Amino acid sequence: MLCPSRIHCPSAFRQIFRQSPRPLRAPILLLAFLILAALLPNPALTQGVPPQKDPVLGPIMKAESEGRLVDAKKLVQVAIRNAEPQSPPDRRLRALLSQLAGIEIQLRHPAEAVATARRMVAFDEKAFGPESSNVVEDLSNLGEYYVMAEDDASAGKTFEHALAVMHRAHLNVPLLFDHLSEFYKRVDRTEDAEALLTEAVEYCDAHPSPHFPGCSGFRNQLANLNRAQGHATYADEIVARGAQQSVESKYDWYTQVSALNAQARQYEEDEDYARAEAAYRQAIDVIEKAPELKGRPGDASLEIVMLGRLFEKQARLEDAEKVYESAVEAQEASITPEWPEGAQGILATVSPLVRLYRSEGRAADAEPVLQQALDLQERILGTQHTKLSLTLQELAAVYEDEEKFEAAEPLYQRIIALKERAAGPDDPQLLGTLDHYSALLRMLNQPARAKEITARANALRQKLDQQSPHPPGQN
Repeated sequence: MLCPSRIHCPSAFRQIFRQSPRPLRAPILLLAFLILAALLPNPALTQGVPPQKDPVLGPIMKAESEGRLVDAKKLVQVAIRNAEPQSPPDRRLRALLSQLAGIEIQLRHPAEAVATARRMVAFDEKAFGPESSNVVEDLSNLGEYYVMAEDDASAGKTFEHALAVMHRAHLNVPLLFDHLSEFYKRVDRTEDAEALLTEAVEYCDAHPSPHFPGCSGFRNQLANLNRAQGHATYADEIVARGAQQSVESKYDWYTQVSALNAQARQYEEDEDYARAEAAYRQAIDVIEKAPELKGRPGDASLEIVMLGRLFEKQARLEDAEKVYESAVEAQEASITPEWPEGAQGILATVSPLVRLYRSEGRAADAEPVLQQALDLQERILGTQHTKLSLTLQELAAVYEDEEKFEAAEPLYQRIIALKERAAGPDDPQLLGTLDHYSALLRMLNQPARAKEITARANALRQKLDQQSPHPPGQN
């Protein structure tokens, strides 16, 4: 399922955030801010110019979407320097600060992200007041940056400050529920996590508005906490209340599908596979019939993939293969130049089928699937887009399975070039690629070149190890 807007998918987006390169919420806050910032007039944006065509934001968004993070960072920094002296404040400034923080996270610079996020808190306190929902969101994101910087003490203080502001101002900020509940669980504050999730679920039950962010995820987390403490009956009641959302017509398609997916995952955990399958199939049906989506086949690819994984759990491998193949076909049929996001994310749909083929010793079947995905990405995104590096990595691994080592070597060279172009020569993501490339060179009987690549990887490790992960403490 595609989020109707990434601002409405905090739990799903955390999954992306925690994966490499772990982008956080800059694009989300960018789009949200452009809606909320009408309080700060700016001629360029008040005339209805979309962010992609805005002369300041457009080039930044383009560079980041293409994975050119170093270029995007330079553009943002220049734009911030130009925006800060203006009076009244350029309303782009909040969006630019948010964008910069997100880029710093993608570049693995959490301390710099913390510093930028604190500037954003100060800006919003002045622009919207110290007890606004904007400030609560800013503090919640700042807490997440502290977590990434391995500074749990500062993260805890920041989250608690955000919670106090939220309660004092009688606000309900789903982003904070999401971030803080995860933090409480991470530091073993189970009772606090349960209380916070209960508050979130009670709010969801009382306000069944369309696309309310995270409701199904909050409900699932609360059920799992209760089940872990031996309260299985109450956990089932929580899930059942969520399931009711999936059948009541007052809920929009996205809320229905979110509830069905959460329900299906819970059934999976309980090993009630028949009911899990029925829930996934119902979610697929809701998506396919949603008039807003206009019948684009790839919109249900995530649910189809989850159904395939359910079949794998039951050792129904032939069924899983058919389902995975249908997901790939649907996703590929949906991708057009007008919808490049489909090409950027196609690997998530292709990888389960490739993994299944490789587990069965069928690398020869996996190769054309990946090659077709790569061809599609190159046609839609161009040959220099950073997203290609992930597809190239999978294809290189398949070549190695087939002992086509000569074919894999130029892929590794291309992966390294793409990553360097995106994030510079010190990108931590280069480490794994360099290690694999060095091992491949040894297989090709090129020990001198392998030694050179290993030396580069070791030098990069040493450099990264010397960089302190801890940002300065809060004032």
